[in-house]
Amino acid sequence: MSLTAAGRFFKDEKWAFVIAAALTLLMQIAEYGGWVAGIEGKILDLLLRPAVASAATPDASLIATLAIDDEAYKQCFQSTSPMNPRRVIEIVNRIAEAEPLMIGVDIITDSDQYRKLPTPAAHMKIVWIAGADQVNNERADFFHWLAGGEDNLIVRPTKVLGQQPGSFEETSTRMWAVPVFARDDDLGLRRVPREMELASDPFHSNVRQHRPSWPTKIAEAYCEDHNCKPAVEGHEVFISYSGRGPAKYRVLDLVSCSDKGVTEAPLAAEVRSRLKDKIVLIGGTFSSARDSYPTPAGREFGLNINARAIQAEIERTVVGETWRPLSILLDLLIGGVIVFFFWFWNQPPRASVRLPMAASALLLALTVIASLLLFRAGFIWVSFVGVAFGVVLHQLVEVWREDPKPHGHHASH
Repeated sequence: MSLTAAGRFFKDEKWAFVIAAALTLLMQIAEYGGWVAGIEGKILDLLLRPAVASAATPDASLIATLAIDDEAYKQCFQSTSPMNPRRVIEIVNRIAEAEPLMIGVDIITDSDQYRKLPTPAAHMKIVWIAGADQVNNERADFFHWLAGGEDNLIVRPTKVLGQQPGSFEETSTRMWAVPVFARDDDLGLRRVPREMELASDPFHSNVRQHRPSWPTKIAEAYCEDHNCKPAVEGHEVFISYSGRGPAKYRVLDLVSCSDKGVTEAPLAAEVRSRLKDKIVLIGGTFSSARDSYPTPAGREFGLNINARAIQAEIERTVVGETWRPLSILLDLLIGGVIVFFFWFWNQPPRASVRLPMAASALLLALTVIASLLLFRAGFIWVSFVGVAFGVVLHQLVEVWREDPKPHGHHASH
């Protein structure tokens, strides 16, 4: 295109560019406000859910989960919470006997009784959770968010092993962190925070401590010994369910509980062999825990979501949202190209309106392919859909208003 033609193009279509920019801004406002949460959530679910349901084979997955289901909750803890501290320690020690790489304990241990008990498996790397006593999701303002800023998660943690987090002495084998999930505007759970800030008063205190989330802390502890690097920096990431999940076991596959204590279950030897050299997570999946969430793969227990997050961190298969300024530029580019198609068609000799429509459809198809390729590379970009649809609709309205006739058409008398 010559400079003269380019100048004429921008002059003729200046209002179309204003419309494209306005649509881009409107899509960002709608996304920020959660107005398109339902549609956006369905698109994200299609991207994140597995194409076919598949269970992880015990030897294929680095992560294994031990679930305290309803039966184990009744047999080992008499269906009462908080769980008996001595029994929790006994079970953790039994897991350590299997010689896993490390253990993640997804059980609240805020009871003071833990301070009177011996430290379990002192030789083993164990990452305990602290509960989220209060949570403040400090929303980024619109313009900061538009420039790529993210929300800030501020948490007041509960005690860990009966100790206040500030006085909990961490070592290379005894660590803690907080597992917190981030719900989208449609209440679906697709993202997990990688980091957060801790404060005694999440809503008013300016004294805050930066800290990785529980899945990130476990991934970092694993990578310290295995020459790997957890996922890219960022406050939160999307979790894809398309890869293999954790190997799942029940606590009662490993131990049996009675008034006399914890003993081996009939299949304990086989289960121990499968837990060896894995990251083993233990947590509650019993119904009264209310710890299941809607995900792209259906309802899932928090224990298994955390396992997915840890595995994604270690294997660097997390999915992040496309950097927002880049997403805006791509949206504007899509809108501008569609405007050019219709402008070029409108130059003499004018052809059928099917030509720019077909070109726009081809552009959308290529954009969808580009979006899928970005997803495979670890980024999600879906905002172009609204912008492209709006620009095409605007251009069709302009065509209808002008009621153009193809070149060579003569009105009948």
